[in-house]
Amino acid sequence: MKGILYKDLMTIRKTIWIYVALVVLLAGFGSDYQLMFAMIYSLMLPVNILAYDERSHFERLQSAMPVSGLACVTDKYLIGYASIAFALMVALVRSALFPGYAVPVWLMLASVAMALLAVSIVLPIMFRLGTEKGRMVYLLAIGVQMAAYFVLAESTQGMSAGSLTGIWLAVLAASAAINACSVCVSNALYTRRLSA
Repeated sequence: MKGILYKDLMTIRKTIWIYVALVVLLAGFGSDYQLMFAMIYSLMLPVNILAYDERSHFERLQSAMPVSGLACVTDKYLIGYASIAFALMVALVRSALFPGYAVPVWLMLASVAMALLAVSIVLPIMFRLGTEKGRMVYLLAIGVQMAAYFVLAESTQGMSAGSLTGIWLAVLAASAAINACSVCVSNALYTRRLSA
């Protein structure tokens, strides 16, 4: 697993700096709601890794290595989760250093929940269709999630911060459960693709 993670991080080492710059600008210096966009960018890294793997036909090499399909799938999720955690860390640092510009806790929870949902929906699609065919579905999924987020934000306007925190905490727990199922689905799709 460490070897696959290292390979993937070396593959996207230049892209990571672009991602870091985007996240620091959006989550660190943007408006509160731009944190959501910073979180959605967490998909950029695992999708780029999948695209590189497809172009290099990594699946052919993998069969000659002592690496399971589950390890190849799980590391994409781990990189996505690490990206989400980085965006959250930037928002927390901003809130600690500049209390006047602190991001509300419920908004942080909402952003993490929606980003986890994006990961759980998009990665199985990419494992099933590939990055070229899955690109439109990827963009559509992000659009639907952003629309759902704004509908929820509008419908919860006027609620107290405590109520919003409770709602988004429940959504976050559901997103985490969906992610556990998503890893299993992605593993099954990837294994089927390898055996085809």
